[in-house]
Amino acid sequence: MKLIGNLKKQVEKAESKQEKKSLIENAGMLLSDDELENVAGGKSNSFNTHEIYCAGVVADNGKVISPGCDFKETFSSYEYAIQKMTKIYKNLCPMCIRKGIKHPLYLREI
Repeated sequence: MKLIGNLKKQVEKAESKQEKKSLIENAGMLLSDDELENVAGGKSNSFNTHEIYCAGVVADNGKVISPGCDFKETFSSYEYAIQKMTKIYKNLCPMCIRKGIKHPLYLREI
């Protein structure tokens, strides 16, 4: 995503990350922290290597409820990884789906 026009100028003038996020949300867009960094002039991780992987289901306390299957797929950029994870795999591990298990996919920078 790329900001243009008046919104871009407002976000560039904003002093805090929260202020930038608020301006963008008021324009009708919701961004992740990474996306916010990219459009607000921060560091970009768009061209770093990313990996989507199956880690199974883990509780908030860190306890493994259902172990993952070790599925991993590496991408040359964040955009490619997130697109494949959400549009193709629908956020579910393709290997586990074949077994009738709905484990979510996770994304990490490597």
